[in-house]
Amino acid sequence: MLGNAGIADIQKVGKLADGPLASGSIDRHGAFRFEQRAQVTAIAQDLVSGVAGCVLERAEVVRGRVAELAPDAGRADAGAGASGLEGETIVTVSPVPGGGDCSPLLLAFGGAFPTLPCQLRYALDGERLDEPLW
Repeated sequence: MLGNAGIADIQKVGKLADGPLASGSIDRHGAFRFEQRAQVTAIAQDLVSGVAGCVLERAEVVRGRVAELAPDAGRADAGAGASGLEGETIVTVSPVPGGGDCSPLLLAFGGAFPTLPCQLRYALDGERLDEPLW
């Protein structure tokens, strides 16, 4: 949520949910983009048993636009939509090239993924609050 922060208060480092700090940017028009990538061993390699293992990369991109309050926001004819946030979060899970055999993770083989790589998209929509949440 935006709380009572303005665009000038938003830093070029953000925190994505359940993840480390992510680098990003915000321009003078309120457009922002934050990105974080991490690799995880989904299947451990076991050369004795002949298991190649599988390494996945999880990439998350949060992008959108923050709108400042319009200078004439107090006027009756100022219009709606003068403040808020809109954007999207995109999470991509993909096998790392040379990271082993990830086919056991597919639904067809009892895994959780219908296909790899796969992607989740979430729409972001928010409004400016008069008081911060924290």
